Amino acid sequence: QLFTLSSITGWWDYDSQTIREVDPATGATISFKWIRLPPGTYVAYTTGMAAHPTTGEFFALVESAPSPTGPICQHLLAKIDPATGAATIIGNTGACFASLAFHSNGTLYGVTNSEGPEPPSLFTLDTTSATPTFLISFDTLGVSSGAVVGGSGLAFNPSDGLLYRSGRVGGDDADPIFQAIDPNTLAVT
Repeated sequence: QLFTLSSITGWWDYDSQTIREVDPATGATISFKWIRLPPGTYVAYTTGMAAHPTTGEFFALVESAPSPTGPICQHLLAKIDPATGAATIIGNTGACFASLAFHSNGTLYGVTNSEGPEPPSLFTLDTTSATPTFLISFDTLGVSSGAVVGGSGLAFNPSDGLLYRSGRVGGDDADPIFQAIDPNTLAVT
């Protein structure tokens, strides 16, 4: 039996707005579809894709046009049909999110990148409005430079019920970190 998973490419890739179906046994791309955004939607890249655990719907982050008075980076939350690549914009998150992950109960979590003085933080996102709800901030980790941890990846493990976050301290890859977050208590290990 062939098991497949879908992934989304980042802004640095030549096909920055595609969905790929990947064979997890070999890593080979089985197929890919271009993401088709509604007319007038500004997009530099899409990122942070997650599949709803019961409906199988795909949600992704789409960079929106920066505002002269708002944050440097904002992401729209979109629902994507993996069969056609058609995207439906749900709403503006109002923040620069790095990654998404669904809990097995259907709660959508997102982690933001560090932006200016704002450290990366964990939020829940409403899948019908894109409204974020702040949960916890990831402060500095005692680094002598006072750098904050980058946002990076987020995943949920249904076996232990924990969220896992990868990131980095400071602006380079020299100090990677890996954290476990209990979604019930918000304790970070």
